[in-house]
Formats: sequence, C-alpha cells, structure tokens
Amino acid sequence: MIRMPQVNYDVAVLKGGLDQVTPTLSLSTGACRDAQNFECAQAGGYSRIAGYERFNGLESPAIIAAERYVLINVSGSSCPVVTYPTLFPNISGVTSGANGYLMKVDGDQFLIADVTGDFIVGESLDYPTAGTPVGEVASIATVTGKQDAITRQTIADVARAAISAPAGTGPIRGVFSIGDNVFCFRDVGANCVLYKAYPLADRAPGVGWTVVNYNFTLSFDTGILELTDGVTINGGTSGAIGVVKRVLQSNGEWGVDAAGKLVITVTSGTFQVAESLRIGATVYATCRSTQTQIVQLAGGKYQLVTGNFTGRSATQRIYGCDGRNKAFEFDGITFCPIATTMTSDVPTNVAVFKNHLFLSFGSSLLSSGVGKPYNFNTFYGAAEIAVGETITGLVVQPGAQTSAAMAIYSYENIFMLYGTSSANWNMTAYNTGSGATSYSMQNMSSTYHMGASGVSSLSATLNYGNFDYATLTANILPFIQEKRSKVLCSSLCREKGQYRVFFSDGSGLYVTIPNNKHIGSMPVKFPVAMNVAWEAQDTSGNPMIFCGGMDGQVYKMESGNSFDGAKINAYITLSFNTAKSPRLLKRYRKAALECQGDGYADFYVGYSLGYGNSEISQPSQTEYSLNFSGPKWDSFYWDSFTWDGQSIQPNEIDLSGTAENISMTISLNNNYSTPFIVNSVIYHYTVRRGLR
Repeated sequence: MIRMPQVNYDVAVLKGGLDQVTPTLSLSTGACRDAQNFECAQAGGYSRIAGYERFNGLESPAIIAAERYVLINVSGSSCPVVTYPTLFPNISGVTSGANGYLMKVDGDQFLIADVTGDFIVGESLDYPTAGTPVGEVASIATVTGKQDAITRQTIADVARAAISAPAGTGPIRGVFSIGDNVFCFRDVGANCVLYKAYPLADRAPGVGWTVVNYNFTLSFDTGILELTDGVTINGGTSGAIGVVKRVLQSNGEWGVDAAGKLVITVTSGTFQVAESLRIGATVYATCRSTQTQIVQLAGGKYQLVTGNFTGRSATQRIYGCDGRNKAFEFDGITFCPIATTMTSDVPTNVAVFKNHLFLSFGSSLLSSGVGKPYNFNTFYGAAEIAVGETITGLVVQPGAQTSAAMAIYSYENIFMLYGTSSANWNMTAYNTGSGATSYSMQNMSSTYHMGASGVSSLSATLNYGNFDYATLTANILPFIQEKRSKVLCSSLCREKGQYRVFFSDGSGLYVTIPNNKHIGSMPVKFPVAMNVAWEAQDTSGNPMIFCGGMDGQVYKMESGNSFDGAKINAYITLSFNTAKSPRLLKRYRKAALECQGDGYADFYVGYSLGYGNSEISQPSQTEYSLNFSGPKWDSFYWDSFTWDGQSIQPNEIDLSGTAENISMTISLNNNYSTPFIVNSVIYHYTVRRGLR
C-alpha cells in the first residue's frame, strides 16, 4: 500500500507590523518585511486602511454611497441631463411615488441613489427639469457583490464632484472644528483667509466654504467704566457707531486705567484717535486708534488648541498661532488677535496650561497672566522663560498625578515645566539628546512625538512628577531615517488607538498603541501630502479627523473606500516562514487566509519561495475576492442582489513549489474594496529533506 506523505500545518498569526531590521530567523512569522496602506488592528491582524473624502460641509460622498440605490433599465429613455446636487430628489415613479437622485445615465440604464419607496416595472419616470416623462421602467437590474461595490463608488464619484475647495492658492494652512462646525485657513493673495464649512440639511446645493469676517480692532485706554461684549458704542466726536464683539483688556483696571483693544463690527463712520468711546451719552473709555481691519498675512502654518478661561462650556475657544501673525482667539464667530509684549510678535507654538496661555517665540516661552489670555504684563502674573533652544512644541502632560507638567520640546531635548503661576514656575531638563520635530506631538494616554530616533512616547509614572520615555519604532529605522526630516503634521485616531504622522512626500506612519501597548507600526502612502491635521469629536460624541492637503482641499479621514476617488494601492509582504525548521525543504500545498470584514473586497495573493531564489520557479499572483456580507436589508431591492457572504471567512489559497521557507504577499489596488482584516495564515506542507 502506498503511504502518502504526512501533511503538516503551521499557523502564522499576523501581528507586529513592519520590521525592517530584525534578522529573518528572529522575526515573528506574522511580522511584515514590507507594507503599504495596511494598519495594525487593535485586536490583532492587519487591516486595509479606510479612505478619505474631500469636505466642505456637503454630505460625505461615502455616506451618500452607503444609502439605498437602484439600477433601472429604462425603455424609451430620453437621456435627461443629470444635475447633482439638487434641492429635492430629482426623479420619481409616476405610479409608485418612489423617488431618488439621478446620479448617472449609462445608455438606457439609470443609477438612482438615496431611494425612497419601490419603483414598479412599467411605470413612467418623472424628471421635473425635462418637463415630460423620460422613459419607463423596463426592469430592475440585478448586481453581484463586486458590481454593488463598484456602483457605490460611482455614486461617491458623482457626489464628490459637487464638493469644492476653499478659494485661494497653495495648501490648507490650518483646519479645526468647534462643536459640529469645521473651519480652515487658506492663502488668498498676500493674506490668509479663514473659512467656515456650512453643513446642509438634505442633499441640496450648499454654499460650502464661506469666508469668516475678521472685523476690526480699536485701541482704547482710560477705561473708567467697564465695556463688555455685545454693547453698541459710539465715538464722541466722529459719531461712528460699532458693536463690541470682544474686549481684549491687556493692562490696567476698570474704573481707573483699563487699556487694550476692542474687536468691533462697524455700523457707520470712522472712529478717531483721542475721542471718547460712549454708550449713549456716557463716556466709558478713550479711543487711541482708528478702526483697523484685522488681516492675517499669508504663508504661515497654524498650531491650534482648545482652551477655556472661565469654566463655562459656552466660552470654550480656539487659541492659535502660525509663525507669521499674532496669536489669536476664535469662538466660531469672532476672530481676536492677541498682542504680547514681544518685539517680533509672531509665535510658533501655543498651549493652555494651569489657566495661562503659553506662546513660544524662538527659544523664549511666554505665559499670560493667570486667567488673562490677553494680558502679558508681568505685573498681572505674566512671565518669560528662557529655554535656550528653539522650541518645537508645547504639550500639557496627561496623568501627571498631583504634579501637573507641560513638556517643552526642542529638536535636541525635552524640558518639563512644573508649577501653577509665575510665582513658582520651575523648568527642568528631562531628556537630553532626543527631542521632537515640529508638528509631530500628540496627546493620548501618553504623549507621542517623532524625533531623530523615530516615534517615541512620554508617559507619566506612578512616581511623583516623573515620566517614562520609550522609542517605539526602532525596528523600522531605515524608514525613520528616510522620513524624519519630512514631517508635516500628525494626528490621532482614538477609536483605533493610533498615533499618525504624515510626511511631505505623501507618505505617513500609523502607530497602533491602544492603552500604551505598542502593537505595531505600518506605513501609508497617499496621492496628496497632508500639511495640517485636526482630531476632535462632534456634539454627538462621534470622532472627526480632518486633514488639510497640500493641494488646497480639506479631507475627512476614515471615510469611504478610496483616496478621494483615487485607488488605494495596499499590500503586505510577510516575513519568510520556516515552520520552525529552517534547514528542511518543504513542499507547499495550500494556505488558508482567515479574513474579517463587512463588505466586498478584491485582492491578490502571491508568494516567494526560498528567499526569492531565482533558481526556484517563483509563481505569479492570483486574484481572490471576499464578500463578507451583502447590502443591508434596507439598502437595496430584495430581488435584485446576489445574497451571500459572512463576517469571517477562510480563503483557500493554492500553493505549489518546494523550498525551505515561504513569504506571502497580499495586495490590492482599487477604489471600491471595503477595509478588511487579515488575521492569520495557515500553511499546509509536507516535509521533504534537509538542505545539503
């Protein structure tokens, strides 16, 4: 009787991320030796990353694409001109009353999105701008999982074309949110303009990015009566009238000699120097300047933080600086320049710590008076601290026990500032010889930053006021050496426990570190370099991550299956697997990939044998597909879809060839596949002989 060789099995659990320096035989079988646009999932495995979509307040193309749609084969079609977005659903069934948005006409087939109701075969289709019916429903098209994914991408493409960038030239200079409202900065000529994205109710035409009025400033002194936000003032001589939007008191005391600036809207006239400022006939202060239009010069790059100097939720505001203009405060309506005592009043970093506003100017750190973000007079508690090195970042430390601290970064070193006011500020050197690059610092459960040695963490210890420092990316040193001088911005994705840093060549690095446990690091590559980033929550607690591109678009991250319509080129190449027997030849028979997801994905599998030895026949890659689930029950017509799929499934991969080891590559390059996780690979093989 012929005895068949025994089939052995080796399981490679995918974890550890990219590793470029560990010797092959010391590597985990689930580590990657090359990767792009995959990320380390918190629970294990490698996930194809989500995409991003352009943003201006219109509803996201990814959301529209996820709605219920239908493909209708039409008889007697008069091929209407498709216009999207429109004020109302623009096509409807005359008999059924079903309606939706006509997104595309392809010959005699209509693609209708955001469908309400059910179209009926034989009914006429009403398209209001055409004036008469534009055809009859001949049939409802049936689609497969792949066709469904491609159709939804088509819907997203149409919706995306309606989303415009803010007017101007060059990159987005800053992006941030206040509640549900999103704002950005972009240069227009010699100035930098602040825009607000106006959201819409419904899928209707919207105004998108709209300019925020910067208003005027007006200097005052001799404040014998207190001026407050919202009052209407007039000039005692000129008769000019204005509404006070913000009182920026920077010196003196009300009732005696209060001084500072007013941010005002001017209703009429021009205020004059030395005239009285009145409410009605009552004199409140003396005017010390004519009204001056607030202007932001072009060419800066904004650092932004939230702060609250009163404790009331209504006074949560944005504080920022850009290295080209004065610092500022913004509450979503009123933009307020903040003057300091510095000769060159153009700060580059900002923080709110212990009820003080901190700004950096080269190697100097300036703090405002306690609870007085507009006042930098030392008499009122302001202070200047000499750091001795150019400051690259300021980060208030989380979880520093009873001894709160703020990290002051330079490129070479890290300093810690302790204390509560100018009476007891105490700056100490913390880490010598390793600092951080500008725009790379982020706070999660620890502070993460990128410096010359890579991505590192700074976390508070249980010891009073002390911190631990750890480098997380030592195993991708070649990548770090190539990218460390190219940092543009950084962000967090708290849902995935990730720190993200982006570079000037369009690449980035996703470091997965849930609960301070480093799972792994994986590189990404975008078609657009991201210049600035912002991470926050909306008023419903939903996470929001926005990036401002070098191309002048604002992008919403973690949205859709493409890079703003472009293909996502993603791959992982696993380390060479020897099945714990590096000198035994093995005949490979098959492999099983355990994958997890929700949607449809195409991908290719290839593999390399014997360290890619050219004397061994190396196979070509083969295409496979994943259909984890069909559309949700209310997102398509019941009888018009091929229903199959599951959330976790093994994919059987045919293997052939004999070698001492094997390395598998999983890749895809399209704009319709949904993100999915590859959890593990099980190799099937039979042992042949030892290497001679």
